Amino acid sequence: MHEVYESSISASKSSELKKNVIATIKSNEYAPELIMNTIQEVFKKTPDIFECYKVNDSVEEIINIQEEWVLPGYFDKHCRFLEQNFSQERVEHLIKVKSHLIEFGVLGFSSSSVQYDNDCQQEEMNMNNPFSQVNISGFKPTPSFQKSLSSGDVTQIRMALFMEMNDHRLSTQNIKQTIAYTIKSKPNLFVSYEQNCYAKEMSNNKASWDAKYYAFQEVYASSNFSHERIQHMLDVRESVFSIPKVDVNRVKPQPAQQHPKAASRTKKTKHTENDNLKALAVLGGAIAAIAIIILALV
Repeated sequence: MHEVYESSISASKSSELKKNVIATIKSNEYAPELIMNTIQEVFKKTPDIFECYKVNDSVEEIINIQEEWVLPGYFDKHCRFLEQNFSQERVEHLIKVKSHLIEFGVLGFSSSSVQYDNDCQQEEMNMNNPFSQVNISGFKPTPSFQKSLSSGDVTQIRMALFMEMNDHRLSTQNIKQTIAYTIKSKPNLFVSYEQNCYAKEMSNNKASWDAKYYAFQEVYASSNFSHERIQHMLDVRESVFSIPKVDVNRVKPQPAQQHPKAASRTKKTKHTENDNLKALAVLGGAIAAIAIIILALV
């Protein structure tokens, strides 16, 4: 579970933060995963800027029927409702709607920096995808990941994979099996590898790998969720953090006396959280504005 921060934010900064969150959601420049990566920081570190979800004569309720989402004007209308009722529920709903519209190729919901492949490209890419060859006989994912997978929402699934990778009790093999298991029911999990202003080049220089580098790679993979970037993250993860060869029992109580490496790993996790914000801050645009405001508070 993420730590919730008590934030002290002025009315002007709160207004600016809300404005940039809405601009980020509306923009076609950002992949839904990159938006969600950014918004999670807002949820964690400035929770008090959100209002309670409400419905009234001028603000309609959220509709959880996907057939309604593709109707002309639904997304724009609910962006206007978010301006009137800035609630976490409405933010999450709009990201989910946007993810669905992009995944199913609805006109007006794609850009050069948000790449999705056609069926032929997807099939060829999956044939060359090393994760597809991983043995998953008898494998079952964690209950939390299975819940995300059952949702069918590709953005939620990708974000859940990031969470699994950030659990350092899970072995590399477990993560690979989780990915292979996912591809069976979600063949469009990955997009083709590319570099852009939101997904920069990977480095094979292990001397440069640390928690900060890993955090930057997660941000880049949020914009370009390719199997090459995820494999690279797994390599960095295993090199930088204390990753077990066999999974640690996730429900087993930890001993009272913490091993020095475990204490070090806690510090790295803290450091990585701020590094995630720093990575977002260099991207530019509304996302950078959000990160810069939050960094000034933590």
